[in-house]
Amino acid sequence: MKILKLRSYKITIAIALITSIVTISQFVNPQVLSILRRNPESLLSGQWWRIITPLLVHSDGWMQFAINIIGIISFGFIGEQLFGGYKLLLIYLAGGLIGEIAGYIGWDAFGAGSSIGWCGILGGIIFLLFKYKNIIIPKMVYIIALYYVAGLIINVIKNYTVGTIFFVIVIVLQTYTLRQKNNCTLADNVLATYVILCGILLLFLHDIHGVAIFGGFLTAFIITKFK
Repeated sequence: MKILKLRSYKITIAIALITSIVTISQFVNPQVLSILRRNPESLLSGQWWRIITPLLVHSDGWMQFAINIIGIISFGFIGEQLFGGYKLLLIYLAGGLIGEIAGYIGWDAFGAGSSIGWCGILGGIIFLLFKYKNIIIPKMVYIIALYYVAGLIINVIKNYTVGTIFFVIVIVLQTYTLRQKNNCTLADNVLATYVILCGILLLFLHDIHGVAIFGGFLTAFIITKFK
């Protein structure tokens, strides 16, 4: 199962475009963020859309928005090649939905952002790396995954020593990846193991990105099992 045949990226582009439009409108009118972000009391009062609309806005500003759009495009393009557009959308929404639920149970009750969506896609890609041995992941996407997952953990722990350790780990793995010429199977296995271990750590830290990664992983398992 190699990435050989190019497909259109209409679903990935649609996700990135819709998210961008809504988030930019949030910066123009802050009330948009207030209406769409996670808010347990508002959800319980009948504002049902808040179970998924936090994916469309960003509570931490422009930098969070820019990082997440890069994540959506980077992982979305690969995911759409591997799964096809509508399955990719299902994986994105599955990661987002389970992440929102985790947020509402107390892990991050008032946040917002699309990172749990691309975490779902990343989880789906990782499942395929474990299942198949001949999937080609572009080195740049590999490196983005290394830094992004490390960044999630560092953002939760906020500890200089831990941050330094993860930075060193990422540099070592990045160097190893860039030195691979042809066969990247081992590198892909390293990436898959790295993401799974980091996902488990995020779960222990009660971070919504951990459940999003495994939500995407499980969804990919289901749609490939019963396709």
